[in-house]
Amino acid sequence: MTMDVHFKNLWRTLKYYHEIIQPITIVILPDFEAYLEFVDAIKVYSMSFPVWFILFLYTPDNNIHDYCHEPIGNPFNLAFDTQMLVLCNNEIILREWYSIKGETVKIFNLAEWKDDEGFVPLTNLSLYERRKNMEGVVLRAVAIKVNKI
Repeated sequence: MTMDVHFKNLWRTLKYYHEIIQPITIVILPDFEAYLEFVDAIKVYSMSFPVWFILFLYTPDNNIHDYCHEPIGNPFNLAFDTQMLVLCNNEIILREWYSIKGETVKIFNLAEWKDDEGFVPLTNLSLYERRKNMEGVVLRAVAIKVNKI
């Protein structure tokens, strides 16, 4: 299934949460206004639900370029399990964005575009091998023993 959805209506796609295993959501941000609109639209959206591909378009008359390379805080409300790929316009590096504590964005250079080969991986590490530094976050787990009656 393919859908064309405006940022303001993105929340409506949550109705497919239990029907689609892992959708891919492609977001094109042509200017800073679209960036701000997207940030506002996803405040209540589960960023861990789909796989994201964000394309920042850069033109000389806007300043979205800086937000692509150095996001301030965690504008997209990313989590540890968010899968987001980001491509800054006119660049050859495909980056992975996620967050450990929810306060800042972690950026990992994942692949490089080569005209004759397409995207070439820059690492052989798996998703969780790349994210193994939890920056001191403590994970708690509980096991429940169920007695048969």
